Amino acid sequence: MKKGQLFGQSFVYIFYALVIVLVMFFGFKWISDLNDLGNEVEYNQFLSEFESKLSTVSSDNYGSTVFVNDIRVPAGVDEICILDSNVVQNFNVVSDSILAEYMNITYSQGSELNVFFAGDKVDAFTLDAFGLESSPLCDPTIDGIIDMKLLNNGSNVIVRLI
Repeated sequence: MKKGQLFGQSFVYIFYALVIVLVMFFGFKWISDLNDLGNEVEYNQFLSEFESKLSTVSSDNYGSTVFVNDIRVPAGVDEICILDSNVVQNFNVVSDSILAEYMNITYSQGSELNVFFAGDKVDAFTLDAFGLESSPLCDPTIDGIIDMKLLNNGSNVIVRLI
C-alpha cells in the first residue's frame, strides 16, 4: 500500500465519523422538537376541553353540574388555580410560591387573567362567566386529575373543589 492511500483512507474514516455525528445530532434535535410540539398540543387540547366544559355548563339549566375530573392534565402542570377578582384574595392557599407571586402581581395590576398553572412553567389565560366562593381556588394536579366541578347557579358558573 502506498503512502497516499493510507493517508486518504484516514480521511474517509474521519468523514464517516463526521457524518454519523451530524446525523445523530440533527436526529436528536428533531425528536426533541417533535416532543415539544406534542406537549404544546396536549396543553392546548387541555385548555380547549376546560373551556368547552365551562361553556357547556353555562348554557345548561340552573343547577346543572359538570365534573372536570375526566380532563387529562398535561405533563408538567402541578397546580391549577382559578381567581375571581370580585372576591377578596387569599394567596396563602397557593402551594407554589412563584405562582402565588405571579397571581398577586397580575391581580394587583388589574389583569383579566383568571386561570393560572404552575409546574414546569407558570402560565395563565382568561375564562369568562364563572364565580368562586373563595379566591383563589387551587387544586394540586400531581395525580393528573382536576378535582373540580362546575355548577350553574343561574347567573354564572360556580367552580368548586370536589
